[in-house]
Amino acid sequence: MPAPFCLAMVVCDNFHRDPSTAKYTLIGTFSGLAGPEFPLIHPHITIYVALTDGHGKMPLRLEMIDVDEEREPVFHFDGRVTFASPKDVVEICFKTPEVSVPEPGEYRLRLFANREFIMERSVLAKQLPRSADED
Repeated sequence: MPAPFCLAMVVCDNFHRDPSTAKYTLIGTFSGLAGPEFPLIHPHITIYVALTDGHGKMPLRLEMIDVDEEREPVFHFDGRVTFASPKDVVEICFKTPEVSVPEPGEYRLRLFANREFIMERSVLAKQLPRSADED
């Protein structure tokens, strides 16, 4: 069974799903993380994904890894998605618990379906200079 096609992957602080329309509202989109010290503790990260061209039930995996894949993933989710038809667009929001990013650098959000790679996007983690009043 071929893997679905990823239409979008958006990183944000949070989301709201309207109970009457099922529409998603993404809150605080971003493409990087920054802080004065590492490990950088972030309260949570939300990743919105829209998929199409899927067939039936299939396993999904979303993970955040360092660009060189030198350590365990920062986080990962395993789940399932169901397509009634390949024309369906299935929208999913993954919301992490607290995230600890070990060091500054480039990280990747990678999405797999049926153990097949679908998409990745970069997330940069930067160290901010400490302000004079923090010393």
